[in-house]
Amino acid sequence: MPYPKSVLDISNDDAAPHGGSNATYVQKISNKVCLIRDRAIVQTIERMLASYSRVLVVYGGSHLITQEPALESLLGKGSYFQLD
Repeated sequence: MPYPKSVLDISNDDAAPHGGSNATYVQKISNKVCLIRDRAIVQTIERMLASYSRVLVVYGGSHLITQEPALESLLGKGSYFQLD
């Protein structure tokens, strides 16, 4: 953290995955963890698709947004639909 904070005063941005030059130590760690996690997830999806014709991937939060470019490179442009 750029300065000491009470646990009750921590915001989402304090631990956001920023990797820029002005990022805090915690943000830089979060950025590295996100890169490692995203790479591992995409590699796991790729391995599963090599073994199975259908693979279900359930995402939460913004994970699809961060991994979508890698998935499009691997699988092509996806199509979105809504279940009724």
